[in-house]
Amino acid sequence: MLTVDFERLDIKPGARVLDVGCGAGRHSWEAYGCPGVDVVATDISVNTVGWALYMLDSMVGNGESGGGNAYGAAVDATCLPFAKNSFDVVICSEVLEHIPNDQRAVEELVRVLKPGGALVVSVPLYLPEKICWALADETYRKMAGGHVRIYRKKELEKLFKEAGLTCQARRREHALHSPLWWLKCLSARRGKSGILSTVYDKFIHWHITRRPAPTVFAENLLAPVMAKSIVYYLKNEGKHDS
Repeated sequence: MLTVDFERLDIKPGARVLDVGCGAGRHSWEAYGCPGVDVVATDISVNTVGWALYMLDSMVGNGESGGGNAYGAAVDATCLPFAKNSFDVVICSEVLEHIPNDQRAVEELVRVLKPGGALVVSVPLYLPEKICWALADETYRKMAGGHVRIYRKKELEKLFKEAGLTCQARRREHALHSPLWWLKCLSARRGKSGILSTVYDKFIHWHITRRPAPTVFAENLLAPVMAKSIVYYLKNEGKHDS
């Protein structure tokens, strides 16, 4: 399941793409399929990066890569081990809400991004995330690797502006996923998985893999009010480049 719309990025051959907080590697895989693109998949977990690299390597074996190179590194997003202006595109999807010093993380994302380069950031949308916190109480907030904040639009956009970024587009994604996370939060609070959560999880898998017209329509219809994520497509204006 992709959160980032790659058609908006216009990634050209020879570009270098950094995926910060890659998780299993969903966005790294998509970038690696672009012709001649080098990808660097990073996460704070060594095991997670290893899995992402395994999947990227399998793309080569299956003839699905675009012919570029793939690398991986276990890194802290607030202290990236890359040179200034190293990447044409940086992706940071569902990561900032986990990081106490999010300002420092954004500064690092901009530092390694070339002037004029594209940065894509997604975080949980305010209202659906607020419901998650209310349903799960402290369980949701205190779990290892849990979310440390709920973003409001103004504070997030201020963070981007102060880092020298301009917003090119803003989109809401994954409306049908919000109920799944609400059900998961309830299950976590009760200490056991519920049947509704299990059934809905299967429905979401069916929706992702099949993309039937009725569920796609429902996704688009509900996105303005209950999307799980808000995605920012940003441009590095190079204002802090020196």
